[in-house]
Amino acid sequence: FNQRNMSGDTSWQAQTHNVLNYAGSDPDGYLGRLTPTQQGLLDQMRSTLTQDSPGHGMNDADLCRYLRAREWNLNKALEMIKATLKWRSEVRPEQIQLEKVREMYDRGEVLPVGKDKRGRPVFWSFTAKHNPAMAELAFMNNLYLIERFVSEMQDGEECLACVFDMTNYTLANKDDAWRKKVVTALQNHYPERMGMFVIVNPPPIFSVIWWGLKMLMSKRTTSKFMFIKGDVLPQLRELFNDDQIPEALGGQLKVTPQQWVEAQCGPAPADRVEPERPKGWLAGWAKWFGRADAPAPDTS
Repeated sequence: FNQRNMSGDTSWQAQTHNVLNYAGSDPDGYLGRLTPTQQGLLDQMRSTLTQDSPGHGMNDADLCRYLRAREWNLNKALEMIKATLKWRSEVRPEQIQLEKVREMYDRGEVLPVGKDKRGRPVFWSFTAKHNPAMAELAFMNNLYLIERFVSEMQDGEECLACVFDMTNYTLANKDDAWRKKVVTALQNHYPERMGMFVIVNPPPIFSVIWWGLKMLMSKRTTSKFMFIKGDVLPQLRELFNDDQIPEALGGQLKVTPQQWVEAQCGPAPADRVEPERPKGWLAGWAKWFGRADAPAPDTS
């Protein structure tokens, strides 16, 4: 992957413009800006979805998201809708409650506060706090957040932003199973919901992770990723106002994940025990890198 910087790099400036206004960077494909062919496909899809058909209750903006995700192939978009509705009936992501996943916040791993300069909701993920033994809970929390943000979106809003702070990330945090589940869910069941991914201070090992991620994602999705390193605050300020950037990254947003979830759910349970990290897997990676062991991240 390519590191980006703010030293007058026009590619950074162009990408910043695009991710802040992704719809504006596309000449067509959105309601009010459809080509005659696209409008015809949308009309055909709408007529195909009879009252008894899966997806009948979706609005035209939803249908356009599925069509864009499948490059305006009508049959593939209809199959995607059918698969998503089947998945939702089995997983029930809309029923996940904050109390069920609050440990992610008590541990300081996620902060769902703030908006980017386009007004899209953002969640901040502090990946050095991640414990692979808690992969299923982390995945449930990802679904909870997406469902929550989508339910709060106003007309005309379609997507959200994600910032992954990888400062102090080590092999102890590497979690291929969780990452694959998240990417698969986003690609197959939440098309066009992610407007921007910002990766802060990616470590050298992330080049391997990124290679694997790109194998799972479409080119359209990978184009929404931005990588920043070093003096990150000036770069984040291109995307967020200071009062929307957490203090941990140099901004003025003072609320912490623990404070946020306590305000929603009350004090954290006192008798909680964190699952032990998968030592066998970690030892294998450490041996591969020629190290006696890998340092565990700070989870305080």
